[in-house]
Amino acid sequence: MNIDETPKPLLIVGNAHRRFEDAHGIAVLNPDQRLLDEIRPGVGYNHGILKEIVGGRCDAMVEVWLAGDHIQRGCTYRARQKRPASFVVR
Repeated sequence: MNIDETPKPLLIVGNAHRRFEDAHGIAVLNPDQRLLDEIRPGVGYNHGILKEIVGGRCDAMVEVWLAGDHIQRGCTYRARQKRPASFVVR
């Protein structure tokens, strides 16, 4: 991801439940190398433990929780003012 023309790594970690279609994940901006060494592929970290592991080891993080069978109409996000994106995901 480029922020102000500077490339920064973006780590996305999460898991999904195979029966209930629920999922959660954390997008981690500019993670520390020690965090990259600690996160293992194929491990189903729950959101509480994952936030604890990531906290203080990155520039920013965003947690997303998805409920597969829960539909709520009218739940959308709009920016207060239209402006172009300040970052690029590649």
